[in-house]
Amino acid sequence: MKELLFIFLYPLSKLYWIIISIRNLLFEIGIFKITKVSVPVISVGNITIGGNGKTPTVESIISILLKKKIKVAVISRGYKRKTSGLKIVSDGNSILCSREEAGDEAIQISNKFPSVIVIVDEKRVRAANYAINNFGIKVIILDDGFQHRWIYRDLNLVIFNESTLKEKKDLIPVGNYREPMKSLSRSDAAVIYSNQNNFLNLDQYWEDILPTKKIHCRLQIDKIENTADKHSLKINKLKRQNVLIFSGIAKPERFNSLLREEGILPNLHYFFPDHHWYTKKDNELIMSKIKNYNIKTVLTTEKDYSRMSTEFCNQLSECVTFGIVSVSTVFENELEWEKLIISTFDKY
Repeated sequence: MKELLFIFLYPLSKLYWIIISIRNLLFEIGIFKITKVSVPVISVGNITIGGNGKTPTVESIISILLKKKIKVAVISRGYKRKTSGLKIVSDGNSILCSREEAGDEAIQISNKFPSVIVIVDEKRVRAANYAINNFGIKVIILDDGFQHRWIYRDLNLVIFNESTLKEKKDLIPVGNYREPMKSLSRSDAAVIYSNQNNFLNLDQYWEDILPTKKIHCRLQIDKIENTADKHSLKINKLKRQNVLIFSGIAKPERFNSLLREEGILPNLHYFFPDHHWYTKKDNELIMSKIKNYNIKTVLTTEKDYSRMSTEFCNQLSECVTFGIVSVSTVFENELEWEKLIISTFDKY
């Protein structure tokens, strides 16, 4: 069956490669124009399909810039949102859009960094100029910006996960790659997330064209917040409880693995499609499992929490301990990473 599917999809993958190659060529020879805005632009993106660590990387960059008291705007297209055009998700004081209007990632960043300007728009140049002219921001972060070449970037970061890097480099729909590896020639650095606590040498998995820098890092659990009182849950107590986890992210097994590294062994886990919007039927399923398996704690990710109805969140909080797992990025060389981000301003 897999062989038949490959035979059917392979021509589509080749056609996709032709389209991508022509598009990139049009940018290279100047037929498609790249616009430079008046402040530094940092792009965080993938050449593979999601689940590599893009959002934690964006959050790490925001933290560095805020420590330096630099006013920042995050711009994305608002993946899976139910609107179009320019939407101000956060004006640095309050959140102005619903989950449906903005998309889960934009809402997550707005909740986590209340002072940051967050805008969603298919046209990033328009959004960037709007942020500069109306909010006086000093740097723009493009979320999922590697393929959006219409805007010039001063730092172009590509995110990889160790497991994805080890896969075959086939383009979609045969494989998971949005672009061939040679596209890394236009990046400044690759940020590589390791699946283990130790940072591995992955040089054997790179092809001829390498980015200028390779930054090694991993994810860790930052905290688990109790939705009822906003206090952090003690991980030691969770080790002895019946725990159910659910998530709708690209690589849910990584969520499970992070919990297990902390000694939290879930009794049940439910994996929904990436960017899944939770329905009444999903709510009923989870509530039934809580009752049937005597579940004491339910855990999910920040992204999933942003896609849940307030009613369902309240319902969970009333019958179990409902925790939101926040993750952060640990870099092999934190100082090198911070210098790379701050170096973006040397040209201005």
